[in-house]
Amino acid sequence: MAIPMIATLVSTYFFKSYIALDRVIYNFTLIILAINVLVGYFNGTINMASSVITMMLSIIAFFSIDFILALSFNYLIKENLDLVGYFWLFRLTFLLIYYGTTVYVTTTTKLSQKTT
Repeated sequence: MAIPMIATLVSTYFFKSYIALDRVIYNFTLIILAINVLVGYFNGTINMASSVITMMLSIIAFFSIDFILALSFNYLIKENLDLVGYFWLFRLTFLLIYYGTTVYVTTTTKLSQKTT
């Protein structure tokens, strides 16, 4: 009879203190990799088209914002939507800009490959 009570106590303890760090790690990794590619471009070791540079800058912009929001992920989930809704809309705006940049770079790359 004590097993359901123990399971409930353990699960609520872990969910209250759960901190999601996976998004922080992969956002930070993507930022570092994109910066590494840009440093290689500026040093002259990597040749890139201007659309790819735009893509790298949009990756750095979006994932930097997502990195900052990932640090406060528990707060953004557990609080009232009136308080955190603006943060989610801010992230959504940059997510749409990132997707738009991805579509733009993909289509311009494909169109330039078709003409050659």
